[in-house]
Amino acid sequence: MQSRNVDAAYRRAVGKRIRVWRVLHERSQDELAGEAGVTRNFVSAIERGAQGLDAVRLRRLALAMDMSLGELLADPEPAGTSPAAGGDRRGSLNNR
Repeated sequence: MQSRNVDAAYRRAVGKRIRVWRVLHERSQDELAGEAGVTRNFVSAIERGAQGLDAVRLRRLALAMDMSLGELLADPEPAGTSPAAGGDRRGSLNNR
């Protein structure tokens, strides 16, 4: 049961990474979906953490976002490294 919680948390973290990037780059879900060749519903579901992580469509999103699939899927930052915690975020995706 704990692995399901970890999986759900990971899906939400990836979704948040996509949403943050999209907002910072002033793109709508429709625009990102069009550039990636996926549906807006898929982008929305991924951003909410409600969709399983489909490698092919995630790769399309990563390419549309000009990042590698590895960067998109990198594990969330360890506890204590968020800006609120005063951690060092150099090299973080959220810093781009």
